[in-house]
Amino acid sequence: MDMKKMDSILDINRTNLTVTVQPGINGMNFERALNREGYTSGHIPQSLYCSTVGGWLACRAAGQFSTKYGKIDDMVISLEAVLPQGEIIRSKPVPKSSTGPRIDKLLLGSEGVLGIITEATLKVWPYPEKRVLQSYAFSELQDGLESVRIILSKGIYPAVVRLYDRIETSRHFYQTKKAKGKCMLILVMEGYKELVDLEEKVSRIVCTENKGVECGENPVTHWFDTRFNVKETSEFVPRDVIFDTIEVSVMWDKSLQLYESMISAMNTIEGVILASAHASHFYPQGVCFYFTFGGTPVDTNATDFYTSVWSTAMKSCIKAGGSISHHHGIGIMRASWLPEELGETFDVFKRIKKTLDPKNIMNPGKMGL
Repeated sequence: MDMKKMDSILDINRTNLTVTVQPGINGMNFERALNREGYTSGHIPQSLYCSTVGGWLACRAAGQFSTKYGKIDDMVISLEAVLPQGEIIRSKPVPKSSTGPRIDKLLLGSEGVLGIITEATLKVWPYPEKRVLQSYAFSELQDGLESVRIILSKGIYPAVVRLYDRIETSRHFYQTKKAKGKCMLILVMEGYKELVDLEEKVSRIVCTENKGVECGENPVTHWFDTRFNVKETSEFVPRDVIFDTIEVSVMWDKSLQLYESMISAMNTIEGVILASAHASHFYPQGVCFYFTFGGTPVDTNATDFYTSVWSTAMKSCIKAGGSISHHHGIGIMRASWLPEELGETFDVFKRIKKTLDPKNIMNPGKMGL
């Protein structure tokens, strides 16, 4: 074990279905090590090859299989951390407790402003014995959203659920003729064979009843083949085309309104040539939309263009009742919007920061602190 790198798996408890791990371990190395032992973390973000467990915890990340396994904060059993003034805190590894506030959970999503996580015990799952791939094309985004809402309301949790609007379907699934001019939904069911068979059956019934056209396994296979491709944004920068992504979350009853209002808002900025979205993470109560925008500044510089798109997107999100970040965190770009997002609790957050870190040595300037 190399204490300098802090990148080791310390223990896999097969009875408790937990892994104790240091935060510096690379995401793909972590997952591969678990796979070799017959397990999966269930946390497979697009950044798997270049991110760490500590990074996941620091921004409350979500993986592509989150509809079944949850976000990283759902997987945490216990933490060890060092606070700004040198105190070391450790929480007890138990499944649940009722012993007052979980102080260690303050570190989740704190992006390094409250302390440094040095160890985590997380849930793991047996490596799935069966996997089923399904895809459906919907003429209307609303029909796809309703299909997923109904599936989850029945207690069926596909591991991967991704619903693309017409623009993103045309970009990513242009080879699927049945999806031309439509919205593509891809589903991945995995786990215990009998359970997967039930999930496959229920999902097919619900999607076809909601006007979904079955498109087979090929679109999902294509997604698997390209899911870690993150080069698109960087390819356009040398051509003076600015791209970025914005992910937000919202309850079901406001989901379509938020999607439409954010797309409309970004398209009002002069120079925007693309504004699209897919829904990438789902819950019985709501959904995460992952927006992509691109464009070329007109009569302004690149920085002003970029910030103006972000600003109008954030305003539209808050007005529609959404949360300004689902899994990318706050950092610098969203920092000015955090007080409006959190309301009075932002002042409480600042007081906690001042108490734990009176000299402001932990990641100063992040999250608006």
